[in-house]
Amino acid sequence: MPTINGTNRANVGSNVTLYCYAPSVPPSIYRWYFHDSLVSTMSEYMTPPLTEDKGGEYRCMAINNITGKHSNASVLLTVIGPIQSVQIDTSTPHALENYSYDLTCRVTGVVDHIHWMKNGEKLLPDINTVFSMDNKTVTFWPVDRYDAGDYQCMATNAVGNLTSEAFMLLVNFGPEEPTICGPDFGETERDAVFSCSATSVPPSTYTWWFNDSLVANTSEFIAGPLSLNMSGTYTCMAHNNVTRKNITNSTMLTVIEAIESVMIQSNTTPINYENITLTCHIVGPFDTIYWMKDNMQLNMNASETDSFMYNFEENMMHFTPLTINSNGTFQCVATNRAAHHKSPHYALIVNYGPLNMNISGPESAKVGAPVSLTCSAVSQPECNFTWFLNNQSTPVGKGSILKFNASQSKTGKYQCTATNSVTNITMKQSKTFAIADHASASYIPNKGVLLLMGLYSFFAHLLFL
Repeated sequence: MPTINGTNRANVGSNVTLYCYAPSVPPSIYRWYFHDSLVSTMSEYMTPPLTEDKGGEYRCMAINNITGKHSNASVLLTVIGPIQSVQIDTSTPHALENYSYDLTCRVTGVVDHIHWMKNGEKLLPDINTVFSMDNKTVTFWPVDRYDAGDYQCMATNAVGNLTSEAFMLLVNFGPEEPTICGPDFGETERDAVFSCSATSVPPSTYTWWFNDSLVANTSEFIAGPLSLNMSGTYTCMAHNNVTRKNITNSTMLTVIEAIESVMIQSNTTPINYENITLTCHIVGPFDTIYWMKDNMQLNMNASETDSFMYNFEENMMHFTPLTINSNGTFQCVATNRAAHHKSPHYALIVNYGPLNMNISGPESAKVGAPVSLTCSAVSQPECNFTWFLNNQSTPVGKGSILKFNASQSKTGKYQCTATNSVTNITMKQSKTFAIADHASASYIPNKGVLLLMGLYSFFAHLLFL
């Protein structure tokens, strides 16, 4: 039997030398065959540069011409080329939690090693993750939701490596017990909105039931307009079309009489330092009332400091007395077991004044010069202003600004009256206006005489010295 020496693996493009020897007297002659074709008549055979189609069985025949005998031996040469393709397959269409599931790495080409990755990280075997078939297959026993992710397999040989595209493993599970969001109480003639959700892959479908009757097939269910006979148990069923599982949960709804309207009313004009009461008018049965100012809830158990400004009695809010600090936007809120009903905003504007009255403007001006006097006062609402001159009963102007040209007839005491039409308070302020003094023609010479007399005395004093 001939003995063959030489490698049985080689890369594409390389040459391989095979040696054949068979003990024989006289020495044998040799023939090399590849696919039954004679390729050499020497004991040593060197292949041409290898291509992938040159892989296969190479057979050596040793022949003794004297004995007429021959003997054969062969070697299987594997020609290693680049890996052509790598992809992940599975024999199971759906991965179901708590059931076995496997992934197989399909490789076209010669492969030496296969490695697995999950989400870009090396996948290692554990008690539930088993590799087999020289790592070609990974089996999850059982698979669970945390095995979901992107899987890849990488095949390597002496030439290089190739990695498959990501295989997204989607583990189907659930549904788990649904969570229902919705009210425990609802008001007549209004809607009650329920939503149902359950952890599930793929997402569950939902149906709603009331008293064994199907009422909706969506995750959200709107019951209404409500009536008293719609009190009862509402059941949501979550169904997974892949796992074929379903599970239910229920909630109880109690329908009560509705609060129809809430409104703040007051028949008193709000005036600073006077008492006023705001009344919360409610249509429909209610449980409690609370008040809000500028969107902030008021303390219904007011302190002594606060009680000077307001206090509460049933559905009324008393200001004792009202102050400017009471200005704001108020709401009263009526509550029942189903909802909080806020009234429309009620703007409380405290009327006061006039205060801090003042007249600004010149006290004198030259004849013919324009003059403007301004009367001001702090007030809510704004005051009406009237001007009088020298205590005459007939006004000389209206409005906060009085304008005129300076003349002797315009001099005297100007009085401004400020009247608040809501508080009915009037204040008065006065200012005296006069014509500015002018220097006379005789006044300048008199000044000159005095100057000359002074100079004369000065020089006389020097002469005496």
